Amino acid sequence: MKKFLHFGIIGCGKIFDRHAESLIKIPEAKLVAASDINGERLKEIEKQYSIPHTYKNYIDLIESKEIDVVVICAPSGLHSLLSLSALKAGKHVLCEKPMALNVADAKKMNDVAREQKRSLFEVKQNRYSPAIRELKSAIDKGLLGKILMGNITVRWNRPQDYYDSNDWYGTMSMDGGVVLNQAIHHIDLLQWMLGKPVSVVAKTAILNHAIEAPDTALAILQFENNIFGNMEITTCAALKNIEGSITILGDKGTVKVGGNNLNVFDIWEVSGLQKPELEDSKKYLTNHCQLYQDIVKFLLHKKNIASLITGSEGLKSLLIAESIFLSSKTRTEIFIDYDAANIR
Repeated sequence: MKKFLHFGIIGCGKIFDRHAESLIKIPEAKLVAASDINGERLKEIEKQYSIPHTYKNYIDLIESKEIDVVVICAPSGLHSLLSLSALKAGKHVLCEKPMALNVADAKKMNDVAREQKRSLFEVKQNRYSPAIRELKSAIDKGLLGKILMGNITVRWNRPQDYYDSNDWYGTMSMDGGVVLNQAIHHIDLLQWMLGKPVSVVAKTAILNHAIEAPDTALAILQFENNIFGNMEITTCAALKNIEGSITILGDKGTVKVGGNNLNVFDIWEVSGLQKPELEDSKKYLTNHCQLYQDIVKFLLHKKNIASLITGSEGLKSLLIAESIFLSSKTRTEIFIDYDAANIR
């Protein structure tokens, strides 16, 4: 049995350091390679993290026999292309969110992963937030009673300077706007808590930015068992991020998780139960660390981990996102077909 998993990261932008610092803390994981078209950045991270191999051409990283898992941290529009290349080369893949910008590409990724007998994972680290885990546990144990409604609210600030800072930000072909770039984490959590949505009615708009992808979306979802959900997501909040939250209403209680990183209870009103005390964030592994720890457990020790976002699980939030776009475009209610999406 292998004692270590060797990881290689493609894309050394803003999110790279979070991945590299997480891998350093996992005893059975080793960061052995990185790839980026920016040669100066490669020299910088090679020295900072003592990475043995760096490549300007990502193909060289993918073809390295030393690497077990390829981590995709490139711009969103390249996620599918790079993931497919790595899977076809026989590598496991961890892909940053969103795993693709459309359902068709995500289905290809899942198909190739199955054909190659490789594992495909997506980064949705907010599932590891202690507050989110407490909420999920309360729902699963029936502590909130019959679930009636759920809501996600994302009122974030992204000034025009943010979108102007990188030529792919705010584009449909590479970014996907507020739905796929910023709020996809919250969309994932809503469906994780409430189950499969069967229909979506939505509107999207560009309210306050010179970009081509929506900076705002409103949606109403109907889930199985007649549960209703709604979303208000925008990057148009003035001055700073105002709110990023998920609220679940049951007939025995209401819980709202908010804070800067979905890490505090804004509301905990549950019949007969005191609000749980959350761990001091300094005393537990970061969400990304826990994700990597679970990947190691899954691949090295064959342990099934409920929080891991597999390729099939990642398709679920992407289906909702695509339905939001389609509903807005056609001005109709969109009914979600899980069989057609080949979700298993």
